[in-house]
Amino acid sequence: MKSKILFFLILNVHFLSFAQEYNNSKYYKLYKGGEKILRPVIYVLNDCTNDLQKTEGGEIVFKIDNQIFIYKPIKHKKVSLSLNEFKKIEFNKVETLIDLEYQEYLKVSNKIMNEKGFKPPAPINHSILKIIVVSKKENNIVTYETDWLYSKF
Repeated sequence: MKSKILFFLILNVHFLSFAQEYNNSKYYKLYKGGEKILRPVIYVLNDCTNDLQKTEGGEIVFKIDNQIFIYKPIKHKKVSLSLNEFKKIEFNKVETLIDLEYQEYLKVSNKIMNEKGFKPPAPINHSILKIIVVSKKENNIVTYETDWLYSKF
């Protein structure tokens, strides 16, 4: 009996993970065939004192406040900023990202509930927000578009 429950639980999680169409574009979908929703852009400051790890493929892994963000040069943008542009950016603390993501999910899922009559499940990955890590080291300021991979509570 326990093995059947475990099997169906794993099967359910498997299908849910594929139903959440994930891509790193400007948009996301909460269910297959659903409308594209613009991903809110969130800026996070990396003051270069945090753990930084580079891989052989040119990927950069940012570990900021128990969260892991990865920059992949093949699919992400990397842009240098001037000091004036840097001063205009509103940064969010990493601790608030989960709340921001949840609030965005609630807003969109309630809209879908009112229009379509069902509430889609929350994504199991962090695909709702578009996270831009801003790295500042001396006078060198670079923005990295990243994937939010991991949350450690």
